[in-house]
Amino acid sequence: MQACHRGGVTPWQCPGVDGQISALKVSCRCFISSDGVADYIWTKLAQPGEDILAVGQRRYEREDTLFSHENCKMADLRGSLVGMLVAFPMAVDEEYEETDPMAVIRRAKASDASALADLAERTFRDAFSAQNIATDIDLHCTTNFGTGIQRREILDPDWVTLLAEVDKVLSAYAQVRLRSPQQCVLAKRPSELLRLYVSRDLHGRGIAHELMPEVLATAASNEADVVWLGVWEENPRAIAFYRKYGFEIVGAHEFRLGEEIQRDLIMAVTLQLIRSQSK
Repeated sequence: MQACHRGGVTPWQCPGVDGQISALKVSCRCFISSDGVADYIWTKLAQPGEDILAVGQRRYEREDTLFSHENCKMADLRGSLVGMLVAFPMAVDEEYEETDPMAVIRRAKASDASALADLAERTFRDAFSAQNIATDIDLHCTTNFGTGIQRREILDPDWVTLLAEVDKVLSAYAQVRLRSPQQCVLAKRPSELLRLYVSRDLHGRGIAHELMPEVLATAASNEADVVWLGVWEENPRAIAFYRKYGFEIVGAHEFRLGEEIQRDLIMAVTLQLIRSQSK
């Protein structure tokens, strides 16, 4: 790679990468440039109440270890930090066993309908049975889940169903309706994220974070300008998750669960930046 000096950039000049301030700068750049990887790892390492940037700071303050300011090179432009390179040799651990494999994400086929129906019902029951009446859960599942129902959804040209497999086992899914207007969503071509569920035994493994970029890219590639969704107002964990991807509350609507009428919050995010990056 040829270094570029245009504009007065001094390539990989290290402006004193020791001490708290430099470690914090390193952690900020790592968080921004890692495409969600730092967010995922540092969240797992955070102490109760600890900000994830503080996690990155204390990791890069260390010495005599791989993830350290000692292995960072900085690019300085007229006194401002504009770039960073973290590099170190990696040894092969012959005894390593994969314990947290990445998901393989693909579009569903008609032949996936039975497995998808089983996963969809199981994850819905896991998510909501504890807070709702059993008969309402049963009625909802009978109405919305089944091999024939999921096959029609998969084959519907206005729907995209994404599957995530871990160790070749169907473990999570998301469904996007490409053309789905909603009164409180201001958009010319809105898409709706209808469902996003992960098998309970894989919660905390980052599978939802692998699925969500695919959801947004799917909507963007189909010329959507906004993605919206409905989330139960009593599900703060899901609300917080969607906020990480820029979704904001724009309204509310009714959601029928069996015989009970509940209130879902409508959250939406614009896709102008995502669409421009996907072209």
